[in-house]
Amino acid sequence: MTVRYCWITGLMMSLAIAPSWAATVIKHQGGKQNKEQVVGIEGDKARMENGMEGSYSLIDLATQKIFMVDERNHRVIKMGVGEELPPLPESPSNAAKKPAEVDAKLAKIGEGPKILDYPTVHYQLVANDVVCSDEYFSEAATQVTGLQKFINTLAAISQDRKEKMAQMPSPLRMRDPCMQAREKLEEDSAKLGVPMRSVDSKGRVLTEVISIEKDVKMSAEKFELPKDFKVMTEKELIQAFEAEARQQMRDPRLEQ
Repeated sequence: MTVRYCWITGLMMSLAIAPSWAATVIKHQGGKQNKEQVVGIEGDKARMENGMEGSYSLIDLATQKIFMVDERNHRVIKMGVGEELPPLPESPSNAAKKPAEVDAKLAKIGEGPKILDYPTVHYQLVANDVVCSDEYFSEAATQVTGLQKFINTLAAISQDRKEKMAQMPSPLRMRDPCMQAREKLEEDSAKLGVPMRSVDSKGRVLTEVISIEKDVKMSAEKFELPKDFKVMTEKELIQAFEAEARQQMRDPRLEQ
């Protein structure tokens, strides 16, 4: 559905502008490279700019699917709830080994600081009685249009993927206790509000929301999949890579 916004000048002239939506835009910073990530949310659609040129992700909040757009290769990789992961090649090293269960909890400390003028509650992420990080959640920020639905969708996608990954070999599943605790408590964290800031045990900010804007005009096409791009599942992508590798191995020039 497209919405046309127009305004009337003092001379009563109507000027129609390009179709656009009033979106909620969130910016947060962090990660290993301390990159800024921008998320736009409008209705059941979201767009994530990850700071990498030539790629972004679109999220369908209704179906809980993520579409990773690869502009360089003109393709879209679909993943999310209900999607099948590519199988791993059979190998003796793939013998299943269940990692030790971690005792994980989110300990409520009390009132946290205001972040972007939103009150927060301070929790500590604890793994095996060791404090991993300080987490600050804002329930008030969930009242911003689209934020709670976005958080719930990411948690559902992550949980679905985690359940499927549980059948994969231990090298892909082994994590340090703090990473295991964070994964284990993702669903609980989603119920506490918007994660506004995460600080590690050494006082370093891991991630932080640096702005929340409401009613930002964004072009409707920003939330639409490119029409001429091929949509593939992760399984289909891996199969395409394998077929290409087999084709290269049959190249007579390699034999020579």
